[in-house]
Amino acid sequence: MFERALRQLPLTPPIRKAVAALAPGALGPQPSPCWSFEAYREQVAYHGRRLAKLDAPAVGMARAIDEYVRLLREALPAPEKESGRELHLAADLWRLWITLSLNRAFHEVAEAEARTYHRLFQAELESRTLEELLGRMLEALAEYAQAERSAVFWLDRSAQSWKVLHALPEGAGPGTIPLAASSVPRFRRPRCQLVGRPGPRLAILPQWHRPEYTVWSVPLLAEGRFSGVMQFAFPKAYPWLPRERRLLETAAEHCSLAAEKARLTQRLAEKEDQVRRLAERLVEVEERERKRISSELHDEAGQALMCIRLELEMLEQKLPPEAAHLAPALASARSLTEHTITEIRRVISSLSPAALSQLGLPAAIRQLAARTQQLTGIRIRLKIGPLPQLPPPVQTAIYRLVQESLHNATRHSSASTIKLSLKAADRQISLNVEDDGVGFDVPAALAKPNAFGLTGMKERAALLGGEFQVRSQAGKGTRIEVRLPDPTRRM
Repeated sequence: MFERALRQLPLTPPIRKAVAALAPGALGPQPSPCWSFEAYREQVAYHGRRLAKLDAPAVGMARAIDEYVRLLREALPAPEKESGRELHLAADLWRLWITLSLNRAFHEVAEAEARTYHRLFQAELESRTLEELLGRMLEALAEYAQAERSAVFWLDRSAQSWKVLHALPEGAGPGTIPLAASSVPRFRRPRCQLVGRPGPRLAILPQWHRPEYTVWSVPLLAEGRFSGVMQFAFPKAYPWLPRERRLLETAAEHCSLAAEKARLTQRLAEKEDQVRRLAERLVEVEERERKRISSELHDEAGQALMCIRLELEMLEQKLPPEAAHLAPALASARSLTEHTITEIRRVISSLSPAALSQLGLPAAIRQLAARTQQLTGIRIRLKIGPLPQLPPPVQTAIYRLVQESLHNATRHSSASTIKLSLKAADRQISLNVEDDGVGFDVPAALAKPNAFGLTGMKERAALLGGEFQVRSQAGKGTRIEVRLPDPTRRM
């Protein structure tokens, strides 16, 4: 009677079948001779989730439950009779219980979908490569669908093959599969195929070609065209339900967009890596050129000026009395030559500090600070803590950062004191340079086209994976902070 009544309601046949299974009398044969409430509860939970995935309308469900209670009341004794009072109360309790059970089943389905979407979003945020992204998304969707096997295939058009990006269980399939003739157009839309039935085989992995298997296929798009497919295999006839298909289609669209984003991010990362390597190469070439120029200055110009100085000194000593009036000019030329030699030595020291390679970074910085203090008269207070044995490129970069910081402070700040701190702590190298000078507007200074000093310091720090900050205000001095990862202590 209930099944006949359901045919009068605006419900689809699959929904009518699932609703009919909610009746207590619909419980199938049990091993126990007695009717089992536990088995009935499991049946209601199963068909409740099925109704949720069938998108059963709430109004139709309520009408169906009311119709069953009406039929039940007609079959029971009158509620005025002592035997019927408790039975009618039981019918009301069943109505309340079945409503709560269906609400719980619908909530479980919605919660499973929300959990799946959350995992997809998390995979998109945390994945670094396309393979990792699609693998994590496949795991989330396979768990939602409760598939026995699953795989994501990417189309390699140049090699005419499928590339297996990820398969569950792990390693369940070869790395590449030859592309069957006209196999790509079949995946233009989502398909659910019972493998044993006639028609084109959509299962890409050969071991899925079993008569009893069901395969769900969800196409993936990239750059506006078909690029891959996700497949889920079940060891039985298992057609998908509307809500399952809708989630998979939405997830596939999300996967396609995320995959395209991951591909672009991966390409950008590769380009950034190329730029970084090129910048490191340029820095290396720059340091090599500095050494070459300093060597040539020392060997050529420096030696020539030393010879000129000696010649002038000898001329002064051998000057005859009748040419005594030339002595002041010779003395002035010799003094200018000596000053030029001093300047060349300073330039040579700036271009390629010998102390850095001979005595190490702390000694080179102390020598640089002493020379700067001597030339400018600005007091420089140093605080250099214990440092690890840093690689030469890192030592050179830190030295150049200190050199540029002192140069900027002595040239532009009008400071009376400069504080310089260098230490290693918390898995990083910290460099702080602070002065009590006039300060400046940092954004305006960085926006200038000729602000090579600050920009170069920022780029040097970035090449080592570090951070560079400059803080300054008019009349309140300047503070430069550099944080570099300690290359001797990897996580």
